[in-house]
Order: sequence, then structure tokens, then C-alpha cells
Amino acid sequence: MSVLRGFHALADPTRFSIVNLVRAREMRAGDIAQHFEMTRSAVSQHLTILRDAGLIAERRDGAQRFYRTEPATFSELSSALTPFVKRASKKPAKSTGRGSARKAAPARARKSAGQTTRKTASGGAKRGRRS
Repeated sequence: MSVLRGFHALADPTRFSIVNLVRAREMRAGDIAQHFEMTRSAVSQHLTILRDAGLIAERRDGAQRFYRTEPATFSELSSALTPFVKRASKKPAKSTGRGSARKAAPARARKSAGQTTRKTASGGAKRGRRS
């Protein structure tokens, strides 16, 4: 199973919903199709994509087809994401350089840096440089 193929198959909202349905228990294809407002043929195509990606398994009993998730494949997908989750959970390194994001300086700091605030004719504040 290609990990990318598995993620691609799960990227479709309908297929993701199908996997959620069969996650808890094995279901017949007809029962799965009843949960969607599309033809059984369309649902069957989604099931084929999920099966080809190794995300679900099919069991036949006479004319009936039953589907269930493949835990080993989901374990593989989870393992592929683990390095990203571990890296995201680490605290970011503190920046010591001047290039780090800084908050806007308070008014007192702006004044000391040579800026003034004066009232305009309309009563609003206008900032400018000291002369």
C-alpha cells in the first residue's frame, strides 16, 4: 500500500464517510449505500478505490459483499504522520535575533524615539517626527 494512495483516497469526503461507517463494524455494500444520496454504482466505485488503496477489506458471502476497515493500513498511515506530530508538539525555539516579530511600541517608547502625537483640527491624534 502506498501511503500517498491511502491519503489520496481519504481526501474525498464521501470515502472518508464510508471509512467512518465501517470503522466500528463490518457492513454490507447496500447498507453503506443507503447512507448516501447517490447511486449504488457511485458508492461501489468509492468502495473500489478504498479497497484498492488497502483501507478496507471485502468479504463475499454468496451475492452479498461485506466491507470493514483494514487496521494495518491505518497503522501505516498513522506511522507516516508520527514524525510531523512529534515535531509540531515540540516547543518552538526562542528567537534571539532582532528579526523576530515585535509588538507595536507603546506611546511612551514612540515619544522617546523622536515621535510626537498632536491633536488635529478635527480632534483626532496625528503622529509625526519632532523637528
